[in-house]
Amino acid sequence: MLITNLNLTNYRSYSSLDLPLTSGISIFVGKNGEGKTNIAESILYLTFLSSHRASGNTPLIKLGNQSAYIRAKVQYPEREILVELEINGEKANRAKVNQNQVRSQKEIFGIVQTIYFSPEDLDIVRGDPSERRRFIDQLLTLRSPRVAGVITDYDRAVKQRNSLLKTRASNDALIPWDKQVAQYGGELIALRMAALVELKPILIRYIRIFQILSLLK
Repeated sequence: MLITNLNLTNYRSYSSLDLPLTSGISIFVGKNGEGKTNIAESILYLTFLSSHRASGNTPLIKLGNQSAYIRAKVQYPEREILVELEINGEKANRAKVNQNQVRSQKEIFGIVQTIYFSPEDLDIVRGDPSERRRFIDQLLTLRSPRVAGVITDYDRAVKQRNSLLKTRASNDALIPWDKQVAQYGGELIALRMAALVELKPILIRYIRIFQILSLLK
C-alpha cells in the first residue's frame, strides 16, 4: 500500500495542502509549529478514525470552520482507491470511497494501513491500563474492522448504564444494559486475550534481543 497524494482542507494549521508522495522515505523538515506532525496525524486519522493527540474532533478543525477534510489516494498493486473523510465537531463524520458516499466512516477501516511511533506511545507502558486496552483495540480493529462495531456497542452500553446508575434507576431499568455490557464486554475481552496470545512470542523474542544488546554495551 502506498499513499500517492494527500490533500488537507481546514485541517489543523492547514487551510489547504496538496502533497504528492512517492515510494521510499519521505522526510518533513521545518520549524516547530509549522505543521509537520499535523501531516502525520492526518494519515493516522484515516487509519484509526481518531487522533493520537486529541480526544475529540474540534481541535482538528481550523479555527473559524465547521469541518475539516482529509483526502488520500491509496495505491495497491491491483487498484487505486480515493478515500475522503469529512471531520465534524458537532455531528458525525462522513466518508467517501472513490467519490461514493458510504453509510459510516467505519467502512474506510483498513484502506489506509500505517505503523507509527510517537512520544505518546510510551503511555502504553508507563500509563494506566486504559492506554494498553486502547492499543490492543486499535490492533484488533486494523485486523478486523468489524471489531470497531463491538467496541462502539460496548462503550455505548457502559455509558448508558452509568447514566442510569447516577439517576438511581431501578434494577429493571438496568437489566437490559447489564446484559449488553456483559455480552459486548465478554466478546471484547475474548478478542483481546486472543491477540495477547499471538503477541506473546513476538514480545518475548524482542525482549531477549534487547537483553542481549544491553549486555553487549
